[in-house]
Amino acid sequence: MSTIVESPAIVKSSAEAVKVEVNFGAGRYSPLMQSVYNQSQVIFKIDQKQAEKLARQVAADFGAAMKNIVAEAKIGKSINKDGQVTLSEASKVKGITCTNALFAMQTLSWCSDAGKHGFLWGKTQWELNPDAPFSKYLADL
Repeated sequence: MSTIVESPAIVKSSAEAVKVEVNFGAGRYSPLMQSVYNQSQVIFKIDQKQAEKLARQVAADFGAAMKNIVAEAKIGKSINKDGQVTLSEASKVKGITCTNALFAMQTLSWCSDAGKHGFLWGKTQWELNPDAPFSKYLADL
């Protein structure tokens, strides 16, 4: 008779938790969600769970605002030798009430624009005004 002794399982503490990749799928606003997810952790200093919730809310609010909009469709004038053309689609809507999630998207855009003007947006010490309602919104995510 033989006895099998198994080695004890190695348990990682919460401080050593592995970063889990969030899957936003392959939908129309998936790249937007991924961008908001990545940038909001740096700019707003929120954790992964909050960043995912914010990213999904941004896409939901943006999609809701754009749902009944008619897009202008265009086709390129020339066809290449493989019979391919370029298609484009554009749409915009005015007068949308800015939700907290859309405000977050706008803020991230401003920070990104700062990068275009020579600032290291990922290394700059961005700080939210603690008295602003937006700070409370982020804290409650």
